[in-house]
Amino acid sequence: MATAGVAAIGAKSVYEYDVSKNEGEDLLPEVSTESAEIVEIKERLTDSFWFNSLKEEFAPTLARDLEIFNERLAKIEGMENFSVQKIDDEIIREGVEEYIVGIVFAESRGDIEAKNGEAFGPYQLTEGVWKEHAREESDRDSVASQAEVAGKLFEQAYRHITNKCQDALKNITNTCFSGNENDMKKFFLLPALINSNTAGMGYIANIINWFNKEYLADSGMDGLTDKLELKTKEQNIKPSGYDVFYIMTLLAYNVYIERQKQEKKEGDPDGWYDWYGDHSYKYTYRVYAAKELQDGFLDKQRS
Repeated sequence: MATAGVAAIGAKSVYEYDVSKNEGEDLLPEVSTESAEIVEIKERLTDSFWFNSLKEEFAPTLARDLEIFNERLAKIEGMENFSVQKIDDEIIREGVEEYIVGIVFAESRGDIEAKNGEAFGPYQLTEGVWKEHAREESDRDSVASQAEVAGKLFEQAYRHITNKCQDALKNITNTCFSGNENDMKKFFLLPALINSNTAGMGYIANIINWFNKEYLADSGMDGLTDKLELKTKEQNIKPSGYDVFYIMTLLAYNVYIERQKQEKKEGDPDGWYDWYGDHSYKYTYRVYAAKELQDGFLDKQRS
């Protein structure tokens, strides 16, 4: 069955992609009674299983650079200037502050001279972001100034996403997180905000609204599991924890993959169909993996 909202542009069934041929990602693991038992789904909830599985794929590559990252980190001056105090929500503010080390690790391995196209420095800021957020007297080569700009970008992204997605986030809270707003913030909004650091706040806001409209607005979680054929022989499997975010990002990437196969693309109605590619959808998982590796490194150093 083609997935709703993607079918209009010719998407495959969620199980049809052949990753070995680089066609794209399998949207979700094949679900059977046996696989559900392995996952140990409590009341048929996934509890971040798929999110964590993808996140763990990045650990081996990142681990090779862990020591050099920490050597560089110890020498960098000015990263304490990173601040997101204008994010008024405590869960999101503390979450960004906690994961910024994972962002620096994933983006640049802590190399203050890192360059990738127009992106520069440990935070890999673009020239456009610098011009918009840097103070007139700021030194472009100063890590302290770059940290300040990186914080301002996250504050702006938080305002944009929460303003543009008010109705969608409310519905996602009710349908996917049983009305628990704190869980929605931790497991969905925070990783989405981190994703905006590479995909752009505008695209992420549009993807959240699209996901809500196409998959949740009419029939909630039951509609989502029906459309994605997330079933065992007995009952639906309901995504929970970080897996709600996981499904949204891979559905969005699914659209991107299908668009690349079209000889003639007809518009981009939601403003992201041609842009949410491989790097964008894998970004958050890479950052979370980097943060967990760093935590483990520091724990080992303390012991």
